[in-house]
Amino acid sequence: MKQFRKVAIQAALQAGEILKEHSGKVKEIEFKDEVNLVTEVDRLSEESIVRAITGEFPDHGILTEESGVRESDSEYNWVIDPLDGTTNYAHDF
Repeated sequence: MKQFRKVAIQAALQAGEILKEHSGKVKEIEFKDEVNLVTEVDRLSEESIVRAITGEFPDHGILTEESGVRESDSEYNWVIDPLDGTTNYAHDF
């Protein structure tokens, strides 16, 4: 469990750096549906976390908000949503 926690913390910190670096600089905003936004920063931060997890635990399952499910037979599944509040973030609130 210590290794899980270590990877989770490192991944969250890396994603946080991406979010901070792009704060106020969002270039692409798309609509997932009528009211839900997604930005390139959502995807970048999510991809960063997925890379960190799969680098250490390539057999684990992953569910992400933007790219969906990475199926696995593993008993371990990660749920990822690095940016809760995309609308506020996209508008630099």
